[in-house]
Order: sequence, then structure tokens, then C-alpha cells
Amino acid sequence: MANSDLDRHQTGSVPVPDPTKLTTDAVEALKGQLLILFDTKLNDNRELVNEKFAGRDKALEAAFKSAEATAVKTEQNVIKQIDNLTLLMASQNNANAGQINDIKDRLTTIESRGKGLADGYGWLVAGLGLLVGGGGLIAFFAK
Repeated sequence: MANSDLDRHQTGSVPVPDPTKLTTDAVEALKGQLLILFDTKLNDNRELVNEKFAGRDKALEAAFKSAEATAVKTEQNVIKQIDNLTLLMASQNNANAGQINDIKDRLTTIESRGKGLADGYGWLVAGLGLLVGGGGLIAFFAK
């Protein structure tokens, strides 16, 4: 018994069972369990990240659609405003053209009156000149 007890507990300087082998086996077993646990956690985290990205992608897609719809409405409103401004400018130009034509007609009338008066003065001076000239001739011949 003494010899078999010695064989079980110690062979040379290494005890039996070898604690180094037991430790290595335990480390390998724990290493495998840690790898499984790590893979599980990593996959869970990967799924969470994918879910968050999927939610973010949906939110971004909705935001882009909303922004696009807003841009289209804004563009349509700007086009309507430009069209309204074009019509307003055209009507203002027509009104201004009418006013300019009225002013031209009035100016022509005023100029015509002035020319008429100038022509009248010219005839008056010519008539007076004829009277004076005719009176001078009569006086010349009457002597």
C-alpha cells in the first residue's frame, strides 16, 4: 500500500495527478467556455447594432422623403411666386407705358399751343409790318 500510495501521489518530483496538466486542462476548458460566451455576447451585440442601424436607416429614409417633399413644395411655391411677379411686372410695364403715352400726348398738345401762339405773334408782327409799310408808302406817294 505504501508503494501504491506513493505512485498515486508522487512519482519522482512530479505529483500524480500532475497539477500542471490539470491546470492546463482547466484553462483550456475555461478558454473554450469563454470563447463561446464571447461569441454569444458578440453576436448579441452585433444584432443590437444591426437593429439600431436598421432603425436609423428607416428614420433617415423617412427624413429624406420628407425633405424631398418639402423641397418639391418649396420649388413649386417659388415658381408660382416668380410667375406672379412676372405678371405683376408686365401689368406695371403696361400701366407705365400708358402713362408715358398720355404724357407724350399732353406734351405734344402743349408744344402745339406754344407753336400756335408763336405763329400768331408772327402773323401779328407781319400784319403790323404791312400796315406800317403800307402807311409809309401812302405817305411817300402822297407827298
